[in-house]
Amino acid sequence: MLLSKYKVFLQEITSEIGTNLGDVESIAFFRKWNDTWFDGAEVKLNDKVLIAELEGIPPKQEIWRRRGSRTIYFQIPTFFSVVVVTFQRAPRAAKRSTYDKKVKLCLDRSQKAFDAAHDKLTGLLNASSFNDLTIAALNSMTTPEAAAEFVEVGQSHSKSVAIIALDIDHFKQVNDTYGHVYGDKVLTALGRRLETCAQEISEDVSIVIDQIHVSRPSGEEFLILVSGDLDIDGFKKIGEIIRTSVNQRQLPSDEEWSLVSSATDGNDTLQLPPSSERNISVSIGIASVGSKKSLPLSDPVQALRSRADKALYCAKAGGRNTVRHYDEILNVYGKVLEHQEVVDIVIIDIGKEVNVQKGQEFIVYHPNYTGIVPYIFDDGRTRRALGMCPRISIGRIIAFEIAQEISFCKIEEKKCNGPFLSGCNLEAVPLGSISHLFSGNDLHVEHEYHLSTFVEASNRCKVAVDGAIPVMVAVFTLANEEILIRDRGSSFINKCLAKIYQGIQEEFPDDVYVFKVKETEFGVVLITSNSEIMQNASINTVNLF
Repeated sequence: MLLSKYKVFLQEITSEIGTNLGDVESIAFFRKWNDTWFDGAEVKLNDKVLIAELEGIPPKQEIWRRRGSRTIYFQIPTFFSVVVVTFQRAPRAAKRSTYDKKVKLCLDRSQKAFDAAHDKLTGLLNASSFNDLTIAALNSMTTPEAAAEFVEVGQSHSKSVAIIALDIDHFKQVNDTYGHVYGDKVLTALGRRLETCAQEISEDVSIVIDQIHVSRPSGEEFLILVSGDLDIDGFKKIGEIIRTSVNQRQLPSDEEWSLVSSATDGNDTLQLPPSSERNISVSIGIASVGSKKSLPLSDPVQALRSRADKALYCAKAGGRNTVRHYDEILNVYGKVLEHQEVVDIVIIDIGKEVNVQKGQEFIVYHPNYTGIVPYIFDDGRTRRALGMCPRISIGRIIAFEIAQEISFCKIEEKKCNGPFLSGCNLEAVPLGSISHLFSGNDLHVEHEYHLSTFVEASNRCKVAVDGAIPVMVAVFTLANEEILIRDRGSSFINKCLAKIYQGIQEEFPDDVYVFKVKETEFGVVLITSNSEIMQNASINTVNLF
């Protein structure tokens, strides 16, 4: 908080005094922290002469200069800092008094400006300031066309903007056990740690970011704005850095406690709990966009924040102390809420807000058999983890009625006794996945149903052409694909693709090369001089429909 206030003060005094008023030749700022001096850019001072000069300022004189000197030293005890102003000519008493008043005015204005833009408890940005910064970050996003121009001339550009939402796990227990006064100290300490973590992230050369800002809009929730040349994995990496920075050591630490605790705040009797009772973790939700066009025009900040909140809820539901990205919720983080056996309908906890579409198919996994749950053996004396339970699907469901936060699904396949349990994990079947329709496997793996890769097919064609052997290629695709996806859903498209593939396998010779042109197109390469084989097989395959 103190450093943030100091930066606002520097902005105010630079604007007020500056170096273009005729009287002032130069202005410099220095701050001492933990026996180390830093300049206005927060760079550690190594100039021994300058350090000796700053150390030689009488500690109790707020305004001081050597006799006949053109330089005045204004000491700011609030920030452990010194403002050094050098004039064109040695200033007289009246001028020294005038500039002393200017410094005090800037100090007062900076405090008011800071209070208006920051949370009173933690000193972090408040909700209004965070919104303003997010709007500016979204407005500055480069379009794909402009980004390409930047790359050509070797300039950097911001590809993505993300909001990272986090809050303290089980924070109510902290307040209930130690009281709200201590809870406020925990929030203040967390704010300091997040600021420190943000600074470390911005200095990490392996993470390409343009800006990072920490905010506390209310309660125990904190928001972090990040923009930079990052994809989903990059933002998740930042999320993991933040998560581990909180839970890797006690919060507050002894050092943080000394900073946030004050004998003059009326709570000098407040005791710091033992270190074993200061284990704090946070859950983190992330939402990022690579283009402002993916957000509604009416309130893009609220839309992005709502996505981050949804990801945060997903992290909480997933066991807490985890990181979730909004774009991954649809694919791997949905859960069964209820299986109503009377009508054989399954209700799931994701809907329009994460882009569930009519006809979307999901594979269902038992809560204990997702591949990440340990098998615990209890012999009555000890409990031991003896291994990980395997990942086993117990059925498939297809969404047919989509609400904002939930969806209603019909059962396509069921491989378990009794109903699907509440908490069963869901994995979305992507468009173009068909292996599970043949073999019951969970998701598509191309080599499992004898598909060649595009590269393999291309190499075979090249070899044949080089050897003067005729090559024939056919491409099979669905007409009106977009309309079919909209009206019938991805599960219907996948069934159609499975039927096309089955027809190709039945009608074409065994030595053809079948590959994916794209998600919904098959290519067939036949190396032969007999064109009738390709023509007849193609006609018979199309006639399957």
